[in-house]
Amino acid sequence: MPDLHFKDILITTFCWGTSFILASAASYNYLSSDLKFDSLLIHIGASVTLFCAGLLPKMFFIPLKQTLSCTMKPLLFSPKSHLYLTYLGIFITAIGIVLQTLRFSNF
Repeated sequence: MPDLHFKDILITTFCWGTSFILASAASYNYLSSDLKFDSLLIHIGASVTLFCAGLLPKMFFIPLKQTLSCTMKPLLFSPKSHLYLTYLGIFITAIGIVLQTLRFSNF
């Protein structure tokens, strides 16, 4: 992780650790108890999105307008791969929310 300050390493560790714990807990609950598949998708999608947020730790320390206007280089991936991985996490979460909404609606 080249050219990172302590706060960047702290944010990256927090995001990746939380992502791993979220995915592990969701997987364990899905396998051992009655967690529904749509809830598992929501948790896994959120975990992927949180992992991707940890790849850009500088994003947490700059103003929002500047975040949306500039391009930052992720830590380990190319920017295009990072963008696709983030979209994948959002897409998985959206599918889980749609499935959960359909399960609770009375059609």
